[in-house]
Amino acid sequence: ELHAAVGMVTQAPAYVETTLHDANRELGNARAFHTLLGIRRDMGGAVSASGEAYVKSYRGLRTFVEEGSTVPSGEMQDTGRRLSRGVDMSLDWRGSRTDVSGSVSLSRAVERSSADSVQYPSSFDYRYAATLSAARLLAGGWRVATRWRLVGGRPYTEFRVVELPWGAYDFIPGGVTQNRARYPSYRRLDIQVTRAVHWRASSLGLFAELQNALGRQNVHSWRFNRGLGEFEPVHQFPRLFVVGVTASLPRE
Repeated sequence: ELHAAVGMVTQAPAYVETTLHDANRELGNARAFHTLLGIRRDMGGAVSASGEAYVKSYRGLRTFVEEGSTVPSGEMQDTGRRLSRGVDMSLDWRGSRTDVSGSVSLSRAVERSSADSVQYPSSFDYRYAATLSAARLLAGGWRVATRWRLVGGRPYTEFRVVELPWGAYDFIPGGVTQNRARYPSYRRLDIQVTRAVHWRASSLGLFAELQNALGRQNVHSWRFNRGLGEFEPVHQFPRLFVVGVTASLPRE
């Protein structure tokens, strides 16, 4: 089974962007052109595989005039460009009581602040992502599911540390090093237990989920310590336990 799609999307400037600087009121719409080609195949039995290749071209993206400055004035220009290319592949196996699926994405995204500026890795350039999930239906309406994710590190711009005369430290933009460094890869394991309860024509779902079950300290960004002159990691949420209820009510 082959499928293809072509489309264009426009996006007006956000209110916060137009209020950062008086000149931003003249910003135009951003435009995105998407082309996708995919294939899906049943491998026989309960196994299916799919793959997609895509190209996404963006024009008119808003970027700061003082790109890379630590304290920009807020003035923006709508000359930014981005090109994203990638492939997504997945494999699924569905049994009578067990489901297993895996997917891998490989991509590359680059940007320019204007048509004639230097190209640099996009903030959306994760390069790779992999997901492996499995679910098992148990007796009594219980269901156990797990999901493990691996995502490549997001690009960021390094800043050069300088020592101030009174002994503290500060940092300044690295200039040509825009988005040349990457955060560590993101890894996370979630485990969820659900219980379906049916009453007349309604159904309730009780669930308990342990997010980031391995307690991995994934880095979200860096925080600058002015006293030590060092960048320290800001971690995303640690191990988190969530309980909840879902409900499905019949239509009258």
